[in-house]
Amino acid sequence: MNTPRQPLSPFVLGLFALAVAQSPTRAQATLVVGPTGLAEIRDAIALAAPGDVIVVDPGTYAHFELGIGVTIRARTPGTVQIEFDPAQLPAGCQTNLSCVLTEASTRIGLAADQTVVLDGLDFVGNEFVTAFFGVTMHHRVQIIGGTVVAERCTFATSGSAALSVVATTLVLRECTAISTGTANFSMPGLEATQSTVHALDSSFTGSQFL
Repeated sequence: MNTPRQPLSPFVLGLFALAVAQSPTRAQATLVVGPTGLAEIRDAIALAAPGDVIVVDPGTYAHFELGIGVTIRARTPGTVQIEFDPAQLPAGCQTNLSCVLTEASTRIGLAADQTVVLDGLDFVGNEFVTAFFGVTMHHRVQIIGGTVVAERCTFATSGSAALSVVATTLVLRECTAISTGTANFSMPGLEATQSTVHALDSSFTGSQFL
């Protein structure tokens, strides 16, 4: 039996209205990712303009970087997995410590007046052991700046905060952020610095030092 969803709070509705108001006056475009469209979410981002909507068909897709205010929506919530794809690493990354420590994340970096909406996406906390002394890269989500509204999303990792935000207004509805950490460190599900976080029907699970 499906449980009726509660209406969005006035604050969340206001943020959605703000996102619409910030959209350019040109016609909004809808880009499709999946078997009948572009191969990867990052391909759609490269073609998108502020205010566009990216609809993602069921499947597993590579991590991405996003710097403009768009909506990324799963056509069917819970069927879109986003994971770290080593094939997307820059050349020589596996032998560069700085690259190894930073390149496994999905990164969203926004200007203060930009808003991103994420709907129905699962960010998988997969790992990859590199050639750099066996250092393990952990997928996670990092956000800097602007406003991000996430609904029905899952953020997971095993080696850092699952979701990290800096100087961001973050709105979560029916989301989960979970970090299983490692044997040597305690990791939070959500790490927020100089940010405002509004969460409704969401959960955050971190790991304890073992």
